[in-house]
Amino acid sequence: MSHRSTSRKPAQAGFSLPELMFAMLITMALMVIVFTIMRQNQSIFATETGVTSMNENIRAAVDLITREVQAAGTGLRGMTAPILGVDGEGDAGDRLVLLIGDPNAPIAEVRSNSPYPSGNTQVALIPPTGTTGPPNAPQYLDDRKKVRSLYQSGDRYILYNETRFVVVRISSTSVTSGGDILVNFRIDKSNPKPKFGDYRFRTAADSNGAFFAKLDGIVTYRYDKDAETLERRETEDGFVAVAHGIIGFQTRYRVLKADDTLGEPLDDPPTERDTVRSLVVTLKARTIDAEPDTANYRETAERIEITPRNMRLRRPAGEDAGPSKLAFH
Repeated sequence: MSHRSTSRKPAQAGFSLPELMFAMLITMALMVIVFTIMRQNQSIFATETGVTSMNENIRAAVDLITREVQAAGTGLRGMTAPILGVDGEGDAGDRLVLLIGDPNAPIAEVRSNSPYPSGNTQVALIPPTGTTGPPNAPQYLDDRKKVRSLYQSGDRYILYNETRFVVVRISSTSVTSGGDILVNFRIDKSNPKPKFGDYRFRTAADSNGAFFAKLDGIVTYRYDKDAETLERRETEDGFVAVAHGIIGFQTRYRVLKADDTLGEPLDDPPTERDTVRSLVVTLKARTIDAEPDTANYRETAERIEITPRNMRLRRPAGEDAGPSKLAFH
């Protein structure tokens, strides 16, 4: 009897096609989940970065405006109206002009009864106290204790009373037989345009009790709708963007009414600018790197009420609005 031996091949281990398909589906699902989370995180990061940049941008602009509005009237003793404005039509944005004098330069008073009458190109000054040097170019110390001379040819000065002013350039200076300083000047082109109101000093009519002070600068703010920027100019320099992504700039004026109470802020600058007690400034901004109707787009608005320090005017206690957020989406 013979025995037959048979050999069996070992079973081959592996995955079936359904198992492979199922594994691939699981892997793809996990990859979709991971990429979705990563995309969401990137979107959140981009949004937060844009919002942070937007908030820093608008805060820097608000801080700059606040400092300069508070400084309006510095070095211009006796002026109660160092602020001018234009109410923009529609969404064109408002304009704001601030007058700032040199706080260290002595202020001279106009001699109203001088035998050398004040006119459109000449003014007779009582020599200011606290100065040294030659009579036609008295000297003073600036904030760095450096000696400076007054009434130099080409220097920019402001001739003003409480509510009116004109910016002039010194042409020449001499001393009268009575000891007064006779200043010849020309009207400077840095004066704000007539649309800012009836502010122009009438040299012959307004000289009684007027002052003559060295001008540090005329600061102008405007909103460029097309470029979405808030722009600033100092005196005759060109406009420079101080904030981007700006979609609105509004300046309102809180004034003192006839009954000595404060009214609601006005859109139009008041005719009697000396009644202004504070400015309510509103800036609206958007995220710069995201367009409207996209997931990362955001808008914000910030409002602040500012009282100019140098007008020596205070709001009643408890009535200063202070900074406040208007909207954030």
